[in-house]
Amino acid sequence: PHLSDMITTGLQLAGDGTDSTGYRVQAIPASGSGPSITVAYVVKQGDKYLVAGTAGSQTTSVETAALAQAGNLSAARQWLDWQREAGHLPKFTDTEFETEIHLFEAEQDLQQDKAPNAVALLQPLHQQNAAALAVSMLLAEALIESNRFPEASAILGSMKKSDSTARAALRLQVHLLAQQHKYVDATAAAKQLCDDPKASASDWNDFAWTTLLTGQNSAQAETAALKADQLANHQSPAILQTLAIAQAATLDLKDARANAYKFAYISGDSDETDRKSVV
Repeated sequence: PHLSDMITTGLQLAGDGTDSTGYRVQAIPASGSGPSITVAYVVKQGDKYLVAGTAGSQTTSVETAALAQAGNLSAARQWLDWQREAGHLPKFTDTEFETEIHLFEAEQDLQQDKAPNAVALLQPLHQQNAAALAVSMLLAEALIESNRFPEASAILGSMKKSDSTARAALRLQVHLLAQQHKYVDATAAAKQLCDDPKASASDWNDFAWTTLLTGQNSAQAETAALKADQLANHQSPAILQTLAIAQAATLDLKDARANAYKFAYISGDSDETDRKSVV
């Protein structure tokens, strides 16, 4: 979209940033009174300036992570400051910024199947502040992915003691049990999450998957996957994949095939989508 479409004639545009950092574009009331409003973020690629995202998108997090990974910490801090300002939060102190960058780096390591690297980054942070929920959750996830189950269990045990973190701990417990191939226990924990009316699409998807892995109740798995798909507005590739597999397990082949094609289309797997004409 054109930036001019995002504003009215009663506003003026102003940008701050640099070519190397990127820009934040704000709309300022022409009268000079009233707060400025961030409308978009712009980056330079080659000789062109492109809209990287609009306000409220994940653009600031994505750019922060990319810049931190590239070693450009001053630019990463600028994007993080913009993100904090947009959320009406104070800027990070130097120590808080360092912690946040380590979290970004650890998340990148997990996405790239480098869980031991994430553990190495997060353990010192956890030792400094064991009460930091974001660090504890990410460290537990990294330990689970590294098959260091006793250490992960110890962190989850501490999290379960607090009502505010017990639900997050239960989600990780499902992952831990599944990673240990204790699928019946994992399914019981996932069901406990889904018994809560506030259960998320991801909770229901996990319930479907762990149920499938037990090999005991395909109908229950399909019901859980359908609920997950409904909560995700039928737009999550991962959940559509789960649903297609669950439907195939119950021999609901027509719907399984339709959702498999939809999964391929949304996820951009052209090879899978092209098969529709020859199957």
